[in-house]
Order: sequence, then structure tokens, then C-alpha cells
Amino acid sequence: MERVNLRIKILQLQPPRKVTTKFGRSHVLIDGLAEDPSGQAPITFWNDQIEALSGVKIGDVIEAKNCFVSSFKGERRINVGRGSEIRRIEEAR
Repeated sequence: MERVNLRIKILQLQPPRKVTTKFGRSHVLIDGLAEDPSGQAPITFWNDQIEALSGVKIGDVIEAKNCFVSSFKGERRINVGRGSEIRRIEEAR
């Protein structure tokens, strides 16, 4: 699914890591775990979106616009990448 807009709570954020695709392109990403009323799902922030995470803490609620959701081995994953926007809308208590 593409162009998905979500309001999600951040439950986990891992340290940034660098990956290289089978086509030789390098990317930096941060994996985490997000939650909304429908449940929890893994989330990945790609490249430039990592900078937009500065100041976001565990427990914060963010609005993520123009994301895409992929499925791998039956598990849905939220991807925040090129063309996506994020902003914090509620700080953790």
C-alpha cells in the first residue's frame, strides 16, 4: 500500500545502520516498532527521514504522511522514506 497516512506511537527505535542493496546502493535506516489502535507493526525510517526523527522520543506520537506498507513473510512493515513527512504531534508522558 502506498501513500498511507498514519498517526502512530513510537515504541522502539534502534540505532542507525547502513545497508547496501543488491544493486550496490547504500542507505542509512533506523528500525523501530510503532503502535496505533489497530495494533503494533515494525517501522523503518529511510535516509533523509532519519533527520526528521531528531527530538522524537520513545512514547511520542507522530503523524507519518505518504508512507508505504510492505509485507514480508506475512508481517506488515511501515516504511517512511522518500516523499514521506513526519512530525511529532504528542510528547511522551
